[in-house]
Amino acid sequence: MKIDGGPSATYRKVVNKISEKLNKNQEHSKYPSKDFELVLDKMSEEMKMKALDWYERGIKRGMTVATDMVADGEFYAKKICFTRRKK
Repeated sequence: MKIDGGPSATYRKVVNKISEKLNKNQEHSKYPSKDFELVLDKMSEEMKMKALDWYERGIKRGMTVATDMVADGEFYAKKICFTRRKK
């Protein structure tokens, strides 16, 4: 299963949380997305599908919040403020 994209810190947090629930120590590699795939491989097929469903829900929720912020005229990223132009 190939999973592209996603912030590294988020992948690491998810890997840590899943590993904690599985009572497994997780060593992080240079590639957080690969670590995520490896930890998923340790799960049953049913749990893997549930984990991927929750991962997808989190991505959708994040996009919804970001879209709402843009629609409201305030979106901050890396100390840059994007706001609506005044007419």
